[in-house]
Amino acid sequence: MSKIDELYALVKKSLENNSTPYEVVNVVFQALVDFSENLNEDDKVRFFSNLVDSLNKSNLELEKILEIEVETNKKLYPLYKMITDKNVNYLVEKVNNIARRIARTNQNILDALEKASFRIINLARLGNRDEVQYIITRIFLVHRVPMDSELIEIFKPSYDLETFRTLVYSFISGIIQREIIREEV
Repeated sequence: MSKIDELYALVKKSLENNSTPYEVVNVVFQALVDFSENLNEDDKVRFFSNLVDSLNKSNLELEKILEIEVETNKKLYPLYKMITDKNVNYLVEKVNNIARRIARTNQNILDALEKASFRIINLARLGNRDEVQYIITRIFLVHRVPMDSELIEIFKPSYDLETFRTLVYSFISGIIQREIIREEV
């Protein structure tokens, strides 16, 4: 039996015993911790880094589900707000990392984003979401590079204007940081 099959059997048993969602998740986490005990230090770091990233992506999916559910059940709003705030913190870091990765790996997109950065920041400051999305999407389309899902996430209309600005500024700062580093060398 593979490790995945063993994990599936544990979860299935937990669900059949009418466990709470917390208990089911706890079973999964315990199985993951048990699995990680056999890894060397470097593999363990990679394993837990991937686990944290997967959990953050799961929170983005949970936010989408709660966004729909809150329309019919307003009592879910505090939960929705809590997960949204947590996701914003994750996205600020993630979009900055995406920008820095682009700066290292794709000179054409970097150049285009550098040229448009002041316009993008000004449009974000003015709250012109459509134009910001258009400019960034156009740059990726012209260079035939797919946009990361986390970058697409910043354009969700459910984010208030301050959150939108923060996410855009975080993305552009990753591009500008790279530009500053390049000038210092």
